[in-house]
Amino acid sequence: MTDPAPMETDAAADAVAPQFSLDGVTLNIAGANDKVYKDECLYCFNSPFSPGGLLISTKSFFAVCSQHVGTLIEKDNNKGFISYKKSKILAESDEPKDKIQKLSIKFEHADEIEEYNFVVYPNLQQQFSISGSTLPTQVYESARSIVNHTSAYLQERLEAGVSEWDGEQRFNSEAAENLVQQNSGKKIPYTGWACEEPDCGLKENLWLNLTDGAIMCGRPQVLHGKEGTTTLPGNGHAKIHYEKTHFPVAVKLGTIANGDADVYDYIVDDAVKDPKLAEHLLHFGLDIEKMEKTEKSTLEMELDLNQKWEWSRCLEDGVSLESVFGPGFAGIINIGSSCYINSVLQMLFVIPEFRRIYTGENGWNLLRKSPLNQVNDDFNAQFAKVMIALETGAYSKEGQEEVGFKPNQFRKIVGRGHPEFSTARQQDAEEYMRYLLDMVDNKITGELNPVDPLRFQIETRLADSSSGYVRYSDREDVILPLQIPIDQAEDVAGGPTQRKVIALTTILDYVFGDEIIEGFQSPVTGKNGEAVTRIRMKTFPDFLIMQVKRFGYSVDHTVKKLDVDVLLDEQIDLEKYVGKGPQPDESLLPDDVNADIGPRVNEDHVEQLVNMGFSQNAVRKALHVSSNNLEAATEWIMIHMDDPDFNEIHPDLRGSRNAENKDDPRIQELTVLGFPPHKVRIALKQNGGDVNAAAEWLFLNGDTLPDDEVPELNPNEKAKKECHNGHGKYRLRGIVSHMGSSPYSGHYVAHIEKDGKWYLFNDEKVAISQNPPVSLGYLYLLERLPSNN
Repeated sequence: MTDPAPMETDAAADAVAPQFSLDGVTLNIAGANDKVYKDECLYCFNSPFSPGGLLISTKSFFAVCSQHVGTLIEKDNNKGFISYKKSKILAESDEPKDKIQKLSIKFEHADEIEEYNFVVYPNLQQQFSISGSTLPTQVYESARSIVNHTSAYLQERLEAGVSEWDGEQRFNSEAAENLVQQNSGKKIPYTGWACEEPDCGLKENLWLNLTDGAIMCGRPQVLHGKEGTTTLPGNGHAKIHYEKTHFPVAVKLGTIANGDADVYDYIVDDAVKDPKLAEHLLHFGLDIEKMEKTEKSTLEMELDLNQKWEWSRCLEDGVSLESVFGPGFAGIINIGSSCYINSVLQMLFVIPEFRRIYTGENGWNLLRKSPLNQVNDDFNAQFAKVMIALETGAYSKEGQEEVGFKPNQFRKIVGRGHPEFSTARQQDAEEYMRYLLDMVDNKITGELNPVDPLRFQIETRLADSSSGYVRYSDREDVILPLQIPIDQAEDVAGGPTQRKVIALTTILDYVFGDEIIEGFQSPVTGKNGEAVTRIRMKTFPDFLIMQVKRFGYSVDHTVKKLDVDVLLDEQIDLEKYVGKGPQPDESLLPDDVNADIGPRVNEDHVEQLVNMGFSQNAVRKALHVSSNNLEAATEWIMIHMDDPDFNEIHPDLRGSRNAENKDDPRIQELTVLGFPPHKVRIALKQNGGDVNAAAEWLFLNGDTLPDDEVPELNPNEKAKKECHNGHGKYRLRGIVSHMGSSPYSGHYVAHIEKDGKWYLFNDEKVAISQNPPVSLGYLYLLERLPSNN
């Protein structure tokens, strides 16, 4: 950000400038490297379309609505703002559609009016037009820089070159980096361009070849959006010029702004970035800082088309649904393949602890206490912002021009650094739920942890058939995965020939049933034989999330959705699956690490794949997700071997033994290799207790760990993790269902029960549900019944 500095003033302009006090006003110039926030209020989801619009600080360039302007002034110590409002218009502007006006008070696009004025707090109703002939020079220069600047959110997307709806990204062009420009002396004017091909003369969709300076029209281009299509005129002379000359890189005139533009590389036949764009333009006499944007880039037009798309009216079985509005019924707008995020958030909002921490005064404190320059990157603040919007219903009012809100910053913060959730592609709702709950666990502070009502313990009992001895182990989880025994499903009476139906009780009996392990070596007798494992619920959480695993592998090892209905009642009794721990008549196996059994994988397959050079964790994960199918596991490894978490243990396979137990024989085994105990404990924790993986990890990362043990942080700084426990009788409160053939495509919606009535949450559309798809759920949310029930 440019520091405020005295500016030369225009005496004539200042003589007629409106008289107002600039006491308490700081005027900064928004430079190319600054971010100007124009999309929404820092503390809520009010936008320029909201009543009163937004107020953009002339000091920090953060935007707030009039409701939160006092909070920003308190932190920013500045009373000068640019008032920014947008409104819809019915008639089209007389201006050309492709023209972007720069310094006028009102910008007229196809169907919107943008209005900018200068204001000084507290006299926000006294607004001054942004004009060099009426405003003091300092005010005008600051205001002009804010008005002209691309919004921070759009700037980030354009810099990344990512369309939220397709996830495609532009990369630096090798041809541009090594481009040799001709020294013909040709200079290009800043305006008045036309296609140089004889008898063409097009004055839009023009491309400047960066080798010889030829200006040619582009190809006619059809842009597809959810709402429809639009076509850019062109005769393709730029492409013909490349075919004649083999000069490969061209930039679209009129799109150059903030050091970037539409650049095309004909060698790779794709949109690219030119890291030397300023240098290449200067060769033809064009100063990139003086270039004015007069056309939208291709990416901007794609974004416009897709953001205008709206879902058709929600239907269930062909019946038009009645929309509902108000507190607790706020919809979340789909911001590009984000229905999985929206559905998960609506389900978590049911849980009182999430509302207690992230809404009301507690939620507002998370927002208000976050430093001004950290609010947009503070996970707890952004989660509170979302939950407050769901709670208050401020964006769920009948007749509003736009119903719902867009959690753009929340999506960005949660997905940052994740190989999948940082993209614009559709994702698995169950994987996102796990990841989000883990992030809450790691970020929340204070005495109350909102994940605790979902947390439970699974008890695993291993019985050694050779000796009759048993062993118990525990593991923690937040989602109960339910594998469907498809061979026990029945045909749907009168339904499609391949459609199956199965009762939830049948699935539960299968999941909690006995599993035979062949080739188990008894730690008591030393003989190879069988072992029998089974799992039980050691604790019953207040709310239980169940995942019905509807996706499996087909004969050709591709992911396939199981066409099966799951029959369940709205009240579900899980008491028969409670774990009871060691019994008086049972003899316990020795405290041997090999008896720490979770879900089983085929050890012969493990050995084959490990011998190919893959880690134990990766191999076991591959076999687990592919149901011990060797070919499918091999294919999974080849597809995922570049994933950042490739060598991390799968959550279902984590051992139950505490890796920090100083008497743990695994620690003794690894310290023999020369590593100190504190490094060994870190390695075991990083690798889920797997000794081989921990050893491999230590050889790669041991030198990066401190030589002396670092004491853990004060536990009071982070909320403790606890498991609530009670009886195992539940009622159904929420469903996330999926439509499509893969969890990574299609569409997710949520159905939530409130006060005995079901509601459909389909992104921003919220309506009374007449026929909730109980049998088609992917995630189910159960709430424990009151004790007197």
